[in-house]
Amino acid sequence: MLRIVLATLVTAALFGLACGSGGDDNTEKTAAGASTSPAATTTDAEPSASGGAGSGSLQAGGALEGAVTIQNISCAPPGGQALVSITATIGGDDFGIGINATRAGTYELGAGTPGILIQLSSQSSSGTPRTWIAGFGEVKGSGTVTIGEQGGSIDATLDPSTGTTGSVQLKGSWTCD
Repeated sequence: MLRIVLATLVTAALFGLACGSGGDDNTEKTAAGASTSPAATTTDAEPSASGGAGSGSLQAGGALEGAVTIQNISCAPPGGQALVSITATIGGDDFGIGINATRAGTYELGAGTPGILIQLSSQSSSGTPRTWIAGFGEVKGSGTVTIGEQGGSIDATLDPSTGTTGSVQLKGSWTCD
């Protein structure tokens, strides 16, 4: 759990560097809620220590393939910076997915995507953590992420960052209860 908290804090710090104060320069299209997507696994998440709970279904492909089993979903309260933290197992290994955006909306990932950071990180306590990201620095990724007040969806490709090669595709949706 400590490793997940640390990964979330690092993600938030990187997001702050990438996005500044959250001005109006992002590529947000709408403030619409989540859309649905087909997925490999659907799981109700247990409440987190911060009171978050939710459900969702996600699938992974590319360099990281396997069934995604969601363990917990935690979302920031509506109205401010959009923060989503998902803990899951993928192919039997523990992972954390962090999504940080300046506010709710739809973001198109690619060249010059301000306002959002997505990070997928292994949570193993041994070896070099495997990390994929999109929306930060030179690692842009591609696809679409929608964050609403009660959930969101993702259909995106994350680029390799540390400890890995090859991109990972994440597709699916989540709700924040």
